[in-house]
Amino acid sequence: MNIFTELMAKPWVAEQGKVDDLYAGGASSGLEKKTALIVFLGVVAVLFMLLLIAYGGRMTYGDWRPAPQVGLLWANTVVLILSSVALQWALYSVRRGQMDGMRIGLLAAGALTVVFLFGQLLAWRQLGTMVYFDVTNPAVAFFYLITGIHGAHLLGGLVAWGWTVSKVWGKFDVAKIRQSVELCTVYWHFLLLVWLVLFGLLFTGNNLDLLLKLCGIRSTGQKHMTQANPTNTAEALPLQDGVQGIVADWSSDQRAFKNVPWGKAMMWIFLLSDTFIFSSFLISYMTVRMSTTVPWPNPSEVFALTLFGKHIPLILIAIMTFVLISSSGTMAMAVKFGYEKNKKMTFILLLITAALGATFVGMQAFEWSKLIAEGVRPWGNPMGAAQFGSAFFMITGFHGTHVSIGVIFLIIVAVKVYRGDLDHERPGFLTGRKGNYEIVEIMGLYWHFVDLVWVFIFALFYLW
Repeated sequence: MNIFTELMAKPWVAEQGKVDDLYAGGASSGLEKKTALIVFLGVVAVLFMLLLIAYGGRMTYGDWRPAPQVGLLWANTVVLILSSVALQWALYSVRRGQMDGMRIGLLAAGALTVVFLFGQLLAWRQLGTMVYFDVTNPAVAFFYLITGIHGAHLLGGLVAWGWTVSKVWGKFDVAKIRQSVELCTVYWHFLLLVWLVLFGLLFTGNNLDLLLKLCGIRSTGQKHMTQANPTNTAEALPLQDGVQGIVADWSSDQRAFKNVPWGKAMMWIFLLSDTFIFSSFLISYMTVRMSTTVPWPNPSEVFALTLFGKHIPLILIAIMTFVLISSSGTMAMAVKFGYEKNKKMTFILLLITAALGATFVGMQAFEWSKLIAEGVRPWGNPMGAAQFGSAFFMITGFHGTHVSIGVIFLIIVAVKVYRGDLDHERPGFLTGRKGNYEIVEIMGLYWHFVDLVWVFIFALFYLW
């Protein structure tokens, strides 16, 4: 069975249940687990790539100070390589039926990984003593961030490793253990490769030129690139000829985002990526709803409330929509008064917007608790099609998470406005970056996007 057959399968349709009945405890080919791991590793690779690009971009600022070299990282790298080799030996052993060699390889890999993580903690401590725990240095902060994220992924891998080790004693299914060892090995090799790239570029000396070229921030013929204004692209560098010039122009944003603040440009890029995610959710929901053979629950009945003895359909959803749309109006007014530098009105309107957003999330929590009490679960639904629960909790939960994060940042921006941090363009509350009232507009872009997404969810999920 190939990957396309797996992706196109509809296990909830009775006629296709014989293909691979994943929901009835049928035997799985293991392809879906490997596919899920590959997709996850792709997401992790993008995360570390973005961190690498951010690191390279931050190095061009005038306040950048290289972090001291930590010699212990060399020893930690050797330990991580040995742990990956040990897992490869375990995989080799289980394929040849040598169970004792597999157990030794697994135990050695886990022990070496623990040693690596302990060594990373010692490296943190060693760096802290070198810089007297001065985390205001961007290079030091990036070191803690990148190594911490990498270590967190290794800790997650140890959970899967621990489950595998617990199954290799006594009687066990060799095929399942072989698959688990194979997945762990792929995961470890990937994290080793990520570490070697990060270690070679970031923590082994001054690789500024190479890193900036890889990130597209500095072209081959460009020797010096500094930014007089870190928040916009006020002065463009000379444009090179040919295709190389076009690539260099777009990669360094010298003309593509001319006079556009970096924060606003990055927010638009984030919103574009978020549009793809919500579109995928809604398209998947519509595909499932049109293809299922089980009747879909009637939203007017599922989301109805009984008030004053009367059964009112969609009354809670209507109130939630009104609240969220109203918050978009207060947000727009906050942006207006922000550019007028009216600190009092901006602060009040930001708080009102945050309160309306929190009200929306509270009503959504009530909606969730009501459906959970009625037996709706992500894996089942007593009112009809089983996919209703998973679609509902995924789409509304993901949107509610965005609203909750927006409420937190609205409060942070409101505090910055109240303290006068935006008037004086100082770092201020919970941020190390200088800013002005432009940040209110950037926050408004995010909030209007969240409101717009809810309009589509309301139309397609509740009214359809």
